[in-house]
Amino acid sequence: MPKKMNIPNVTHTDTDRLMTTRELAEMLKVSQNAIDRDRMIGGGVYPTFIRIGEKSIRYRLSTVNSWMNNQQEQVQTQPRQ
Repeated sequence: MPKKMNIPNVTHTDTDRLMTTRELAEMLKVSQNAIDRDRMIGGGVYPTFIRIGEKSIRYRLSTVNSWMNNQQEQVQTQPRQ
């Protein structure tokens, strides 16, 4: 009989959901190419990503939400001229 492993239960929440580049592009109303280009050159314009295997790129919804909140704060704190 195989030995049972004591693996903790993982609870998935909506903010843990992983998004594709296409879903992120649709959410941000930008092209997938812009996101891909930024990721490849390391521009850091868009949210950080997770690489699954060699080719799959995903974005955690909670990271995207946090990134969007930070973008909003930066716009609000810029001085008016």
